[in-house]
Amino acid sequence: MADKPRQAEFMIDSAVHKAAELRAQLQTRELPQVAKAILQRASEEATPLLDAEGKPMEPAHPAERPDGTERTRIRFRTPRDEHEVVKQRIRASGSSMTAVLEDGLRRYAETGEY
Repeated sequence: MADKPRQAEFMIDSAVHKAAELRAQLQTRELPQVAKAILQRASEEATPLLDAEGKPMEPAHPAERPDGTERTRIRFRTPRDEHEVVKQRIRASGSSMTAVLEDGLRRYAETGEY
């Protein structure tokens, strides 16, 4: 049985979304696919946070933004099992999917690399 796709959905800073969307248009890329690639790469490079005994520490610090920051939704389809692995790796590194995605999109908007 094939891994059933799921809809991944994130609310990110609207200014970051707009800047990344402009960069994607310049590069003739689809922003949802850039977002998916950012999360995949981040999960591959993630290092789990471990305590002195080698046990996992508390995962997932959320994205931090000033109060009143406008947010925009970004969505893409991804295989369910793959998404769960990406999420577990990122959360184990002490961050959240949204924080990692927002940081990655900010870098992408500035440099064109993801």
